[in-house]
Parts: sequence; structure tokens; C-alpha cells
Amino acid sequence: MTEQVSATGPTTVVHWFIKLPDPVDLPVGRGWQTPPDAATDRLQLVSIAGRQLDRPDSSVNDYDDARSAALVALPGTSPGSGASTPPTRPVTVVEMVAVFSPGFEPGESELSDAFDMGVEIIGKALASYALVTKDPVRVPRRESLPPMIPIFVRRATNEDPGYPGDEGTFLVNLASTRSSILPKVEDAAWERAATFFSHGDYEFAGYVATKLSGFRAIDRDGDYRGAVLAFATAAEMLLDDVLLHLLWHEAVRPEDAAQMFLDPRSGPLSRSRVHLSSRLGGDWNQAGTGPFAAWHRDVASLRNRVVHGGYSPTRAEADACRTAATSIEQYIVERLATDAVRTRYPLTIDAMIGRPGMERRGIYSKGFQAKLDGWVGAAPPAVLFKRWRTALNDERMKVQGENLPDLASSEVLVVRRRDGATEWWAWDAQSGFARRIADRLADLSPALRVGLTDHLANLDASPPDQDVSTKVEGLVGGTPTGDWMLAHRRLPLAEAMFDGSDFY
Repeated sequence: MTEQVSATGPTTVVHWFIKLPDPVDLPVGRGWQTPPDAATDRLQLVSIAGRQLDRPDSSVNDYDDARSAALVALPGTSPGSGASTPPTRPVTVVEMVAVFSPGFEPGESELSDAFDMGVEIIGKALASYALVTKDPVRVPRRESLPPMIPIFVRRATNEDPGYPGDEGTFLVNLASTRSSILPKVEDAAWERAATFFSHGDYEFAGYVATKLSGFRAIDRDGDYRGAVLAFATAAEMLLDDVLLHLLWHEAVRPEDAAQMFLDPRSGPLSRSRVHLSSRLGGDWNQAGTGPFAAWHRDVASLRNRVVHGGYSPTRAEADACRTAATSIEQYIVERLATDAVRTRYPLTIDAMIGRPGMERRGIYSKGFQAKLDGWVGAAPPAVLFKRWRTALNDERMKVQGENLPDLASSEVLVVRRRDGATEWWAWDAQSGFARRIADRLADLSPALRVGLTDHLANLDASPPDQDVSTKVEGLVGGTPTGDWMLAHRRLPLAEAMFDGSDFY
């Protein structure tokens, strides 16, 4: 690289040094720089070169950090004795150089733009390397870099190249400081987290997790394609899950609700336009100016370009996608919060934003809480809805000829009804379906037969107030006496319906 100097003033040359996530033997002199036609009246060129080092393995530092915590947490531990030489591993540091026009002194904006150009060159070089070698090397983005990196700024003249220049620290990305921050969380938030932990899931957990993966992709990894796909997936999950929750709230049977999702011509767009609009009201016109139109334009359409057209979205497009995806959530909450909808679907808005969210919006009242407390189900709402949604998906797969129930591998259950009747059932846990089978008491070993008979006698002596099922160990399958049906329709502890109307 030759710097152009002039009598009009020194040439400012900026050097950044960036450690790559993975070592790559990046050769020198391969034209890793901006093309000549990219030069402007302020910036001549930006180039990169690889520098190879052997450094102590960072995983040793991670191990030491974890062990230091163990020494504090566990009584009786000691630091140990003896010094060891840490192993080393290859490290690649890219030297990124920006040469500005003679006499021009770059400011923060010009430095940032040149830096982004250099990061783009690194990305193209590593992508080209990966394409040829099939090595899935990680490509750094500005968002995934450390918060600060070394920078050297020199002023070159015909008489003096100005090495090494003035050393400083370049602030790369504020979002990457997250690993150095310990957020403060209120006790109430931890109480809700403990509730979700004990349930193992809650109504919209999948949506929230997928949305957060989009935030990580865009803010911490600089993965704009991954962010768009995550936000698009999250938005579709939200639209479908809200509709499903409303249907569950209406006590629609899973088999009937599944029909809405079996039509190949029906996707989230048409389902929302027809079924959400009729229940929530509001503007669901994809050609309009509201949040639903923004979702269609900035999320769904962009996702299709990425998936089907191989398009690489920009940061601005990924940001717009995030805004539209989160706006559709806010719009749904806004519609659920209206008096008419909140009264009809109290458990849905409670699942979406809970009491804290309703209090912030000024819509929480003792009367509303009484409505929630007055609902009685076979299990907590989150559990029932999760079972109902699973039953719907089981029905969809069965209709489509996938994951069909298999009698030969089904578990055998003995169900004692609260009225004293005894039934034998085959339950295929994988497909979620069960069917009635003939009595198999004679197939049991003498010991198991006596044990099951005694168990049923104990139930007769102290009749339970609900149906009870017992798994028969060592038996599978049986002779069917009925058709396959979703398990919630007959098996205890599988209830899913909002109004308790499972046995239909």
C-alpha cells in the first residue's frame, strides 16, 4: 500500500487492530482493499492484512474464572500449588488501514464510516475463504466486536511516514459491553421467572425466546439475515399463538381449530386478517398504514426475499424488521386491552402482559381479578393451553399422515373412573393419541396381576373424586375395541379444554 502525500498537507493514515473470532491464515497482497472507483475526495482506500500470533489459550482464563468462583462457594477448597505454563493457540489479528486524502483531517463520522468499510472487507474476505474451503469460520460484524480496540493515527509526509503514530482507543460498539454489565432485577420479576420455571413453559414462551434471539442476532452478532428470520418467525408464532389462545378461550375443540391450519392456502396473513380481526377488531389491512401492514411489508415480505431470493438484508432493513415485529405485539396488546375484548378474553390478556402490564395501562381492577380468580380449570391456564395446543398439532400431523399412532408400541394404561368403571387404554405418547383396548389382566405375571388387583381394590375402598390412570409396566399394545382419539378426551391428567368439556 502506497500513501499519496501532497504539499497541501500530511496524509492521515489510521490503523485499527481487530482480533478475528477464529484463526485464519489470511495471506498478504491478495487485494483485500476497496476498489479504486470507491475512492472519494476524502478517503483514498481501506485495506486489511492478517497478523498471526501465538497467544495463551483464552479457555484457560475461562477455567480460572470458574474455579475462582468455586473457591469462594465451596468450603475447604484451596487455590492449589505449583505454577503451570498455559497452553497457546494461534490467533489472527487483522490490521485494518484507512488512508485519507492529503490535507484532510477525518472526524468521528469519517473514522466510523471507514471502519465500517474495513469490517465489510474482512467479511467479504472470510466469506470467500469459507466458500472455497468449506470452513464455517465466524465472520465478525461491528456488533460482535469488542467494545474497544486499539487505534493508531499517523500523519505521513514525503519526509516522514509518521510511524507509529498516536495510540488511542476506538469505541466500536456500545451493545457489546453487555458482557461487562450485571443488570439489576427486581424481586417481583424473579418471582414471575420462578413461576415460569416451575411450569416449564408458558403460553407465549416460544415467541419471546425467538424474538430475543433476533435481538441477539442484530445487536450482538451483527447477523442481519439471522435477525430477519428470527423476527419473522417470532411474529408468525405470535399471530398464530394469540389466535390459538382465543380459540382455546372460546372452548373450540382442537380438532376443529386444526382445520384453520390445514388449508395450504391459509397462512398467518389470511388467518390474521379473517380470524384475529373478527375477534380483536382494529385495522388488519395489509395494504394500509397500520402495524399489520408494516409487518407484511417490513417482516413477511423481507423474510421471503431472504429465504427464497438469497437476499442479504442491511442493518437498516433489519432494524425496520425489528420495529415492525415488535409493533405487531404492541398492537395486539392494545386490542386485547379494549374493554370489550378484555372482558371476553380475560385469560388471554393476563397471559400476554399479566397484572403489572395491566396496571401500567390503568386497566387492572379488583373486578377483573375476581373474574380471573373465578375461573376454575383442571390445571393452571398455561398448562391447559399448552396441552390444547399440543393436541391441535397432534391432530394436524395425523391428518397430514405424519407421526401416526402405533398400537404395537403404545403404553398400556388402566383407568379407574370416578363412578367405579375400569377401562383399558393404549396410549401412544409420541403421537398424543389413545384408543380403548380389551382387558389384559390375564396377560400379566401373577405378581403384577395381584399388585394391580390390590391397587384397584384400594381405589374402591376410598373412591377418588376424579379419574385415575395407572401405567401397566411390561405391556404394550393390545386388541383395539375403539378408534384412536386425542388423549385429552379420555385420559386423566390430559385435560386441555378451557371449560372442562374434554370428554366428548
